[in-house]
Amino acid sequence: MNPTTPGASYLHLMIRTLTHPAGAFQEVRAMSAGAVLVYGLGIVLFNLLMTVLLAMTSGFTPELLLPVAVSSILVVCLGGFWLHLFVYGLGGRSGVGTTFKVVILGLTPTALLGWIPGVALVGFLWSFVILYFGLQELQEFSKGEAALALVLVFGIPLLVLAVLAVTPGFSVFWLAPGRITWV
Repeated sequence: MNPTTPGASYLHLMIRTLTHPAGAFQEVRAMSAGAVLVYGLGIVLFNLLMTVLLAMTSGFTPELLLPVAVSSILVVCLGGFWLHLFVYGLGGRSGVGTTFKVVILGLTPTALLGWIPGVALVGFLWSFVILYFGLQELQEFSKGEAALALVLVFGIPLLVLAVLAVTPGFSVFWLAPGRITWV
């Protein structure tokens, strides 16, 4: 990356990730894990700030900020380890740090767009595409291996939730505001 200041280089990385994911991962390959972590914390903090600002208009209370921030960071960390479990199982041997580089860059569209109602899904889907390219570039996966890793990472939890949803004795949440039905 050529931009001279850290802020400019992170902005360049953000734009490159959104517009040319494969090229962004080629640039990130040489970056330290710490620099990528700072970038990731920056985009997560941006998302949290924008989410709080938007939610304040709908009754969001500041006491929820810390639990939301902690859960956001935990989801990224646990998700990274979950992905690495399948990456390693499919032959990815570039290390867990490399998988986290993929996760952090893959988080970019979700973090930038996830707070906007009606647009968050677009960010999530683009994040999925970026993860796919990241696994190919940094873990040197084939297209099929990258696709299989993502199907397993997202498919297994969805399958478990589907099985639990149809199993008698587990709680079911109906989409009625403020109403939880226990089965």
